[in-house]
This record gives sequence, C-alpha cells and structure tokens, in this order.
Amino acid sequence: MMRTRLLWFSLGFASTSAVMTHFVFKDLWIDRKCISSQLNEKFSSLDTRVSNLESLLPHKHPPQPVDMEPPIPIVGNQNSSFVREKFIGRRQYLMMLQLFGCPS
Repeated sequence: MMRTRLLWFSLGFASTSAVMTHFVFKDLWIDRKCISSQLNEKFSSLDTRVSNLESLLPHKHPPQPVDMEPPIPIVGNQNSSFVREKFIGRRQYLMMLQLFGCPS
C-alpha cells in the first residue's frame, strides 16, 4: 500500500511539475518573441526616419580627406592611455604641444 501511494505521489508530482514547466517556458517564449518583434519594428521605423532625414539634408560639402600621416607615439608616464600613446597624428601632437605644453 505504501508503494502504490509513493508511486501515485511521484506520478502526480512529475506530471504537475511538467505542466508548470510547460506553461512557464511557453510564457517566456511568448515574451521573447514579443520583445524581438517590437525591437525589429522600432529599428525599422528608426531606419526609415534616418533615411528620410538623410534624403532631406543637402550635401553641400564633399567629405574631407582623412589625414594619413603616420601616428607619432607620445612618450608619457606609465599611466598614460593606449589611445594617447598610439593613435595621435603629427598635427594633433604639435597642436597639443602648443596649447598645453609638454605632455606628461
């Protein structure tokens, strides 16, 4: 008699947990799909707005050529940032020297 009660309890517990898990995952899946579709809708409307704005703006000036001088590393202390040491052009370096003096 104990075995049958244990068997029925185990069966009921397993089926109840399976049904609850099914509903929880179904709810989570619906939320995920809803958020995904909302994001797609908002990004498509944003893309449309940006393309409309770009078509309205007059193109007066052609894009300026990029300064292609080789970067000069700035020698500084050990706390200086990677960008400051590696990716500054010669003109920017000289302008910094004129404005702020010797870089530390």
